[in-house]
Amino acid sequence: MNGLPEALKTFRQDFDIRVFVDRNKGDWHMPMEWHTSLEIFMCTAGSGRYQIGEKWYEFETGDIFVINNGELHKSEIYENGAFDAFIVMFSPEKMFPQNTMIDGRDILDVFYNRTAAFSHMYRPTPQMQEVYGRISDLMLQEFEEKKEGYKSAVKSLLIWLLIELNRQYMKDEDGTALYTVSEKVKHKRIISEVLNYVDQHYREDIVLGELAEKLYVNQSYLSREFKKETGYSMVKFIANRRIREARTLLRDTDMLITEIATEVGYNNITHFNAMFKKETGVSPKEFRNKVKGNF
Repeated sequence: MNGLPEALKTFRQDFDIRVFVDRNKGDWHMPMEWHTSLEIFMCTAGSGRYQIGEKWYEFETGDIFVINNGELHKSEIYENGAFDAFIVMFSPEKMFPQNTMIDGRDILDVFYNRTAAFSHMYRPTPQMQEVYGRISDLMLQEFEEKKEGYKSAVKSLLIWLLIELNRQYMKDEDGTALYTVSEKVKHKRIISEVLNYVDQHYREDIVLGELAEKLYVNQSYLSREFKKETGYSMVKFIANRRIREARTLLRDTDMLITEIATEVGYNNITHFNAMFKKETGVSPKEFRNKVKGNF
């Protein structure tokens, strides 16, 4: 899509909507990513930073982001902080297969109809934070309990959320300057090849020297350029890719943790547990309990 690197595509499973809370602390770092779903991100505790395309934002509790399906983005912890986020990801085609017009306005405008000064981040008033809090609590409850009719309830709450967001952006179409501009996000051809190779082989033992030979480049050059382009060493990026996949499997499946460790390339469960905790700040079991609400 739009020339975005396939290696940075996440949430590849087919779904109509997902509603969850993402808790971030410790040494967890997220590389740039993109997905085919639309995303609403609401910080419910703590603070952090968000990069979307060329724009950087510093967010705090209550701030909301809207991210479309063609934008590279990443959230991150900074200054030894931590944050929790309520996240809604949905397929516009599956959730609204016929019409997205309500009262003469397309409720998906907030994702697509933007000015150059558009800010992805919206900082609600304390009164509106309470409104968004009620919507998110109800949506999460319906999605997790899955009682009869929950899909209709979740869709209705999503529409309410989108209406409220569009109301705000209609009032603020000049775009409040809540961001700074970074260098344009793009990768050299050789780095795109490396990213795609890692995406296909991250479960295996990837040796930098052997990869450099495959690509007919000097190992030192490849290591230096990869770090410059992505902000990660090759070892760190591979570990991050494995843990990202592990997080998805812990959240979305009932696979045993030992099975997940093997699936993402760790043959030693002790090593997997240590790497997972180093990257996320919690053990795999603690992560699963939190995302599934088993406190």
